[in-house]
Amino acid sequence: QIIELPDEKIVRFQKEFKLSEYDAEILTREKEISAYFEESIRASREVSSIKYQVLSINIANYIINKKINIDKTLPAELIKIIIKDSQKSSLDDNKLSEVITQILAQNKKAVEDYKNGKVQVIGFLLGKIKQNFPKGDTNQIKTALEKALK
Repeated sequence: QIIELPDEKIVRFQKEFKLSEYDAEILTREKEISAYFEESIRASREVSSIKYQVLSINIANYIINKKINIDKTLPAELIKIIIKDSQKSSLDDNKLSEVITQILAQNKKAVEDYKNGKVQVIGFLLGKIKQNFPKGDTNQIKTALEKALK
């Protein structure tokens, strides 16, 4: 059996896993990392449900950017970590409303700017609220914020 050359593996990773050339190159620098990535892809197909399908780009990002210790973290564990980190929690409406009221009271100038047509200010306010709910669903927060601003 002929061994796959690094250049061939880069091209295959780009085509098969839809990775950028940069990501494919990083993942194929070391044989162990490329094998870990491919095993993680296989594990994602077994572990993740349709609802929480883990994309190859997410797996690549975790391996590259989060510097996963491939000697201590099994591929199936990595997939479970990615799924857990990507799940958004639904927020209690009363608690969310309370925090929004507090943030709006602390940022009267931003509220005034929003009401005067500077809609980009909503990003600033959203960021302030998200600090209280890091895992919260951004769409839920934004909807509640827009309602409070009207």
